[in-house]
Amino acid sequence: QQPATDKGQLEDNLSARISSIRYYLYKDNTLVQSGIIDNATDLDTDTHPLSFPKLAFGEYCLGLVANASEEELSDTTTPEALNLNYPGAEQTKDYFTSCYDFTVDCECGYQDFVILRRTQAVTQFQLKQLPKNITGIAVEMHKVAATCQIDTLYKGETIAIVGESGSGKSVTTKAIMGIMAGNGSIDGGSINYTWTDENTGERITKDICQLSEKEMQSEIRGRKIAMVFQDPMTSLNPTMTIGNQIMEPMIHHYNTPKEEAYKKAVELLQLVGITNAEKRMKNYPHQLSGGMRQRIVIAIALSCDPYVLICDEPTTALDVTIQAKILELIQDIQKKKDLSVIYITHDLGVVAKVADYVNVMYAGKIVETGTIDEIFYDPRHPYTWGLLSSMPDLDTDDDELYTIPGTPPNLAHEVKGDAFAPRNKYALNIDLRLEPPMFKVPGSTTHKVASWLMHEKAPKVEMPTELKNRLEKMKKEGVE
Repeated sequence: QQPATDKGQLEDNLSARISSIRYYLYKDNTLVQSGIIDNATDLDTDTHPLSFPKLAFGEYCLGLVANASEEELSDTTTPEALNLNYPGAEQTKDYFTSCYDFTVDCECGYQDFVILRRTQAVTQFQLKQLPKNITGIAVEMHKVAATCQIDTLYKGETIAIVGESGSGKSVTTKAIMGIMAGNGSIDGGSINYTWTDENTGERITKDICQLSEKEMQSEIRGRKIAMVFQDPMTSLNPTMTIGNQIMEPMIHHYNTPKEEAYKKAVELLQLVGITNAEKRMKNYPHQLSGGMRQRIVIAIALSCDPYVLICDEPTTALDVTIQAKILELIQDIQKKKDLSVIYITHDLGVVAKVADYVNVMYAGKIVETGTIDEIFYDPRHPYTWGLLSSMPDLDTDDDELYTIPGTPPNLAHEVKGDAFAPRNKYALNIDLRLEPPMFKVPGSTTHKVASWLMHEKAPKVEMPTELKNRLEKMKKEGVE
């Protein structure tokens, strides 16, 4: 594939090679519009029915067919029927998915094919050079699938979820908060939250997945579960003073009088280590440093006295010295208020300092879970070995940091077998065919690993010698 350099020339070539492109637009598997795209410029406008902004919301599915008449398409009522009955469609899809990287990432959480990217994309279509035996191409938007199972989080405990960027850590916690993107959905499973009623003392359990948006906002979000986001500058409202932003949740959830809310807001600022708290109440976010803004975000999260605090990479945007102070602050507040904390991070150094239990996530699934000691000193999954080997070590003899080969899979396509298999030098043949279940590590009630290497009939594979020596050294010295 080469870049589109001369737009006019490419469009001329496109017209010569492709006589027509039929489009079929579906919503909820129902055909809502169809027609013919005469040339590439038809897509170069946001008002066109196939414009990308409309498709990006994910509730639409688009089928594109080149060089095929209406009579050749026996059934166009659903996307599945279009793809199944279009002559040569399977052959076409197999050809393009095997020969070209035909997908691009979208912020909306879906994947779409390059041909949907309006003018430039359609002009690039002719560069694919359709073989003579391929009569057309059908394109469909795909949903990103992820499955995550996290064991129980008890009062006062800290769970960490670690993994590479794009592994599904933040999406998991956003599902708990009920703030997933508009095109995201929970298709199965449950998120059970249990608390004690303050008035009756009754133990109440509710499945968050079954609650309406109104119930989430009034009962759970902010009151029972709060979240600290990665970038404090984008979490704060630049048009509101710090004081008003801390007071707002108290007034909204509990109808707290302004005088009382103001007093508590000042106390929260003092709790998170902000000096001259009353003066800072009148400041705007841009008037504060990054570390102070993150403290403000933590104060807002604590304003309604939640039981669970979710920290999504709370120190990533901060320098190292401020990071340590923020971690210490969260730990101190956790002890004072007996909070349960969920940490989202890719920094294993942070995990070592704060977590009781660790969940290692890859491609939207937990691949290893256990106590902090089990994950750091007795890891069993090759992916966990890779993460630990990637930690900087001053005592190593290597000139370069270790990196895990390859990249995470594209979840827009179905992953067959173990998602980590293509990057795993210890992969077995079965890894390419079947997804491994969670195996219990002998002698532990908390340590579980999703790897076929844990099967009793699997060959015994030891962790890399260098990593083993490093972990033994860490165990003797203790992780500081």
